[in-house]
Amino acid sequence: MINDKSWYEVTSHSTLVEGRALYVLLKWNHLQIGVLNIYAPNSSPERAIFWRMLAITLPDVEAWVMAGDFNMTEHFRDMKGGIQRPIYGAELDS
Repeated sequence: MINDKSWYEVTSHSTLVEGRALYVLLKWNHLQIGVLNIYAPNSSPERAIFWRMLAITLPDVEAWVMAGDFNMTEHFRDMKGGIQRPIYGAELDS
């Protein structure tokens, strides 16, 4: 069934941020759905800017599916190595 394209159609695709965010828009039955793949920046201030930019530039569709590497942890216990900084400030507001 995955190769049977009669149930969906790719209507658009674009790279929003080179190496960081790209999407595909699909017409599925009567819905327009977006699939977004991201590789978010490591630093919290850069991620906050990244999320805001995505929010204002993504096309308006019925639903979005997001996948990828968000580079975020909510709790220190979830981290293995690296700099242990919580999510705070502008990133939480995005």
